[in-house]
Amino acid sequence: MSFNLRLASNVLDKSGNLNAVTAGTATGMNSVDMSQVLPNTLHARCQLTAATSTITLALRWQVSNDNSTWEDVLLGGQDVVAALTDLIVTTGTAAIKKVHMSAPDAVYASRYARIAVVVGVTTGAAGDLYDVSYSYQRPNLN
Repeated sequence: MSFNLRLASNVLDKSGNLNAVTAGTATGMNSVDMSQVLPNTLHARCQLTAATSTITLALRWQVSNDNSTWEDVLLGGQDVVAALTDLIVTTGTAAIKKVHMSAPDAVYASRYARIAVVVGVTTGAAGDLYDVSYSYQRPNLN
């Protein structure tokens, strides 16, 4: 199978708002079945909009073996606080951040992986938005 036929681009999209999501809560995005992903090819395209004053929004990778119970993936042995980088901090004027996040090596040892959006400092509102999709290369199973 050719490279282009194996490429999955901007799939499993999930978008919405963080209305009433309390600080410290992780909102999980759609999950990726890792048996369908060639190692070292998975990345997430993420767009976050923070509109609530003082809110912080961050992204983290999570893994699961049953697609139900999720565990955070630490990056390079960092503790949870260091691994969770605030991507957006706002003072009340809407801030938009677009990033592509490569999956860390640890996700390839699990059955499922996903991105989670983590709200910090204050409760989210209807204007705090997320849009996340994934791109990866499928294994050549010929």
